[in-house]
Formats: sequence, C-alpha cells, structure tokens
Amino acid sequence: MPMKMMKENILPQPPLSTWWLFVALAATGLSLYGVSLIDYALPEPLTRAAPVEKFIADIAYEHLVNLTSIGPRVAGSYENEVLAINILVGAVKQIAREASPHNRVELDLQVASGAFSLTFLDGMTNVYHGVQNVVVRVSGAGGRPRGRRRTAILLNCHFDTVPDSPGASDDGAGCAVLLEVMRALAATPHPLRHDVIFLLNGAEENILQASHGFITQHKWAKSVRAFINIEACGAGGREVLFQAGPDDPWIMEVYAAAVPHPFASSLAQELFQSGLIPADTDFRIFRDFGKLSGVDLAWSSNGYVYHTGLDTADNIPKSALQRTGDNVLALTRGMLSSENLEKEVDKSGQLVYFDVLGAVVISGRAPLAALAVLATIALLLLKIHVNATRAKKALYTRRGWWWRGVGRAAAAQCAAACGGVAASCAVAAALCVLRRRLAFYSRAWLLAPLYALPALAVSWWVLLRLQPREGALVRGWWRGRLQHDAGAALWGALLLLCAACGLRSAFLPLLWTLLPTLADLVPLGAPVPRWWCGSAVCVLQSCYLSVGSLRMFVPVLARAGARALPADMAAAALVAALSLGAGGWLLPLAVSARRPHRLIRGMLAGAALCVLAVWGGAAPPYSAARPQRVMLFHTRRWEHVGARVQELPPVYWLPDLDDNSPSSLLHAGVPWRVARG
Repeated sequence: MPMKMMKENILPQPPLSTWWLFVALAATGLSLYGVSLIDYALPEPLTRAAPVEKFIADIAYEHLVNLTSIGPRVAGSYENEVLAINILVGAVKQIAREASPHNRVELDLQVASGAFSLTFLDGMTNVYHGVQNVVVRVSGAGGRPRGRRRTAILLNCHFDTVPDSPGASDDGAGCAVLLEVMRALAATPHPLRHDVIFLLNGAEENILQASHGFITQHKWAKSVRAFINIEACGAGGREVLFQAGPDDPWIMEVYAAAVPHPFASSLAQELFQSGLIPADTDFRIFRDFGKLSGVDLAWSSNGYVYHTGLDTADNIPKSALQRTGDNVLALTRGMLSSENLEKEVDKSGQLVYFDVLGAVVISGRAPLAALAVLATIALLLLKIHVNATRAKKALYTRRGWWWRGVGRAAAAQCAAACGGVAASCAVAAALCVLRRRLAFYSRAWLLAPLYALPALAVSWWVLLRLQPREGALVRGWWRGRLQHDAGAALWGALLLLCAACGLRSAFLPLLWTLLPTLADLVPLGAPVPRWWCGSAVCVLQSCYLSVGSLRMFVPVLARAGARALPADMAAAALVAALSLGAGGWLLPLAVSARRPHRLIRGMLAGAALCVLAVWGGAAPPYSAARPQRVMLFHTRRWEHVGARVQELPPVYWLPDLDDNSPSSLLHAGVPWRVARG
C-alpha cells in the first residue's frame, strides 16, 4: 500500500514569555526617562578667561541681572523707556570700546509710530506711537569689495515685559544673549564679511509693535537679507528652533551644519502655526511685512514661570545661556560665510527637518522628501511580500492569506488604538466629575499612570479580543510578525496621508515605516525578531519628541482658558496618542505573549490606584513653584447723563485662564458675580 505524504505546520518559535513583554514595557519607560535627561545636558559656562571671540556666559548673565534688576518693564513705562534703554545703551557703548580694530559698532536709537492690521486677531488695527528700539550695526571696518551687495543679518529680541513680571526669560535672556553675541562678533580679529544688525526692540508684548516700526521705517531695514529671532515660552533648558522659512531653505541647512547643540523640529513648527499654543512672535512681522526668511528660537522648559513674577534671573542657569549663545553665534557666523546671503531669495520651498536626540539634524528639501516617501512605501510592500513568502514556506499557506491577515490585523489595531484613547479620555472625564481637574499640572509625571497606562493596557486587551479564529495557525513569533506588518502598514498609510497634505511632520511615520522595514529585510540569523533593532531607534526618537511636546504643552494648559473641551480631556487624548505611537512596537509582543492578561490587569490596577490617590487629594494641581494663574482687571466706570457725570461701582474682570479658575474664585470667599461671555 503506497504511503500518503502530509504537510505539517512546524512552529519552531513558541509563544513569548510574559516577562519579555514586561521587560519591553520597562525598557520603553526607561527610554522615556533617559531622553528626558537630555534637556539637562547643558554645556559648561565659560568665564572671562575664555578667548574674546567666544560666547562667555558670565558676561551674558551680568547683562541679564542688570536688566531684570529694574523689575517689570512695560512698554511706555519709565522703567522701559528710560532705565532699560540706559542699561542697553551703556552695554553697547562698552562693546564698541572693546571692539577689534577690524570691526566697527554703530548705535542708533529709533522712535517709531505707525499702525498695522492684526489679520491674525480678528482684523483689529494695532496703532502705536513713540515706541523705542535700540538698533546696533556691527560691520567690517575695511570697507566693502567692489560689486558686493551690502547685505545684513538681523538678530532680534525685545526688552519690554508684561505687567508684574521681571521678564528674565521673556525676553531679558534673549537680550543678554544678543549683547554677548554682539561683543564676540565685534571682537573677532578679522573683518566681518557681511553686516550684522541687532534689534533690541522695546514693544513686543503690545502685540509686536516695535519690530513693525523697525522693519517698515528704519534706514537699515532694507539691507536685511535674513533674520534670527529669540523668544521664550519657558525659562532655562534648551532653546528649540520651532519656526523656519518661509523661503531660503539654505538657512536651515546652515543651522544643521554649524550649530553645536541642535534642537529643531518641523513638527514643532506645525504645532505652533496651528494655533494650539496661544502666542505669537516677531517672526510674523519680519515674514509678513519685511518679506524675509529666518528662524525662530525659544526656550520652552519650565513654562510655568512664563509671564509671571517667578520669571527671575535665578531661574536662568548660566549653562542655558552658554548653550543658546554658542548656537546663535555659530549660526550667525555660518550665515555670514554662506554665499547664499548675497543671492536672490530661494523660493524652492521649506525643508523637512528634525534633530536626532539633540546630536545631529537631518533635513531634506521637498523633492528628496517625496523620493524618500516613495522609496519607503516600496520597501514596505516588499517587506510584506517577503514575509508572505516566508509564511508560505513555513506555514504552508498562500501569499494572499498573509496579505488578508495583514489587512485584518491593521483594522484590529485601529480599533485597539481607538479603545486606548477612549480609556484615557474616560479617566480624564472621571477626574473632571470628581473635581480633580489638572491634577498633573504641578506633577507632570502623573500623566504616565493616569493616561498612558490605561491607553496601552486597553489597546492590548482590545487587540487580543479581536484576534481571528485562525490565529491558532499563526502563533508565537509568527503572530507577532503578522501584527508588525499590520502596524508598519498603518504607519505607511499615515505617511502617505501626511505627504498628501503637505505636512512636514511626516518624518515621524517615515521613521517608523522605514527603519523596522529595513531591519526586517536584512537577514541577521538570530531568533529574535529583526524589526526590534529598527524599532529601538524609533522608540527613542518618539519618546524624545513626546517629552519635548509635553514639556511645552502642559504649562500652556494653565493659560489657555476654560474651553468646551476640558484641559484634562485634551491632555488625555494627547498622552494616549503619544503613548500608542511610542509604544506601538509592543503590540506584536502583546499578542505573541503566553499570558499577557496578567500584565494588563497589573497596569490597570496601577492606573486605578493613581486615580484613587488623586481623588483623595494626594496630588493638588498647584504648588509654590507652579502656581495657578489669576488675571485681574479693575475697571472704573463713569456715566454721562446730560451735563452730569456720575461714577458707577467698579467692575472686576477675572478671565478664566484654566479649568479651575471659576471654582477657585468662587471658593475664595469673595462675592463675585460670574459672567460668561
């Protein structure tokens, strides 16, 4: 009797131990903690013993202390129009006396009046009169070669402040940095190739008035070819390049090549320009009224002190000034040496750019970015095809079965992500009902147990529930490989969507699609999934971007106003999205694990304990270092009735700056009448 041959599915890779899933989750958490320390890795501040052409933080800090010792410097006040001007002029004259004989320093005090339409604020007209600017030009003393255009770089900051704030970071530190950059350039032992104009403007907080007066009226404005603007929405730490353009991509290329401590992201630019952050800078004035291109730099750490009385020089470490000064000085010198400064405006479009863990900047122009997208999608399709072929040989299935499995798994992952976001928002809604809003404000680490853990745990649970019946055929690493292909397909779809919409933040889905795909296609001869290697870099970069985004976003919630969408809900949705993005590589491990429900229950239990602790009052939303913001307007009123003038009772207006403002004011024991408008 002839023997009958039968095929048997051989699964050499058994289900994964749950401990591996726990280790991977812990590694992701450690990565998050590790990249958060990058913000504190600041250079050693230089002293006066350093070479004169270097940026010296000790000198910059002296300027900062002198300026902030005045106190608040509101535009139009004696402190701003007289005292601050005298300090800045004295500093400039001292720099001129110490300048190299190869360079000269010219000082001009501008008083400007004018008006312009605030098209970005409901079309209001901004009228100003008598605002002051301290304008300084540093140029080579040897004259200009015949035929060379007189071009200049503009470096801008402002020395005025909001009421009741000494403005150390916004923008006293910017003035201190530019004064020291001015000294270093003037002390350079050779003539500058092009001119550098320093604009220390005296009215920015009144909605960008003084910069408009300079760029539209000053005699030196026409020679400006590009600009660098220094701002702040925080104090200390690393300054972030959050706007570049709109033209002249060579400026960003110089930044990538010259700056020693990069921190830049086109993702940050799109977030800022979306209006999610309630602020604007002089960048808009130079771009719209001067038709110039440049970069916008800002300190974003410790945004809790922004526009408060806590914004003092004590919160600005010298090392932060050293870092920013090194970067601005290197960028200025790089732009001065660039041949593009003498050329016409380059309108070839903006760059896609991002830094990798603060070490190096990767940038690319639109054609290169489009080519990278197409190549990545092609590699993704090749990867899925290769895995389908591997599955055909190992599991005795058809390639089409694998492709259909990838599609079903991708749909399941979408449902799992929605479930994770819904879980985080449910926790936020519960905290709102329990009147424990903004519990994370003074303790940002609470975002992890409150919102990240529920998002990850519920997404895993949903994905496990949606596993197909034929999953018995695809077990262990094969199930993980199928889920990884599905996740890569989702990242690829997001990449195509971002590219179609012209979003320069598409670099993040490109990384998540490209690097694990390349790793999976390269044979390593190891039993461990190869895409782990590619995912490691993506996890670090995603955690890096997540930490930077949250450090900027969380303090903003205390001044964004009480809106229809509670701040807790917005924070929950953002944290869930960031967690699912950075932790997306854990999904294949979760479905490959032998008993993942144990870990899921532990994560949910940890989140529940954290919610109970917050409910019990263990985490008050505010602290002495991170207080609640209160803005009070006292209005005196008179009524004219015929020839008689009668004074009416005063009105106090207290805007709701955050979700706790109404309850805080009502519980203060003051008989306020709350009006909603």
